[in-house]
Amino acid sequence: MAKESHPRRVRSACVQFDVRRGEVEQNLAAVESLLRDAAAGGARVAVLPEMWTCSFVPERDDAVLRASSRAEVRLLELSAELGLMVVGSAPH
Repeated sequence: MAKESHPRRVRSACVQFDVRRGEVEQNLAAVESLLRDAAAGGARVAVLPEMWTCSFVPERDDAVLRASSRAEVRLLELSAELGLMVVGSAPH
């Protein structure tokens, strides 16, 4: 078996955007667009900002938490569709 002359490379993307506090739907729309761009550019791994769904909300907001959970489900679907491994955090 021939040995490769260089290690296998994986293209990654750092997905940066202005995470809007408490605005889950707007943040999800931004992530969807940016992840599609990253995948089109050949990325196979994408890293999202910390608390990408809603930023750091000052107090517990159950509506935001429910919306954040739905956004995470959509992110899983999008990740599978695009063939991307996505890294990020969200409130629970």
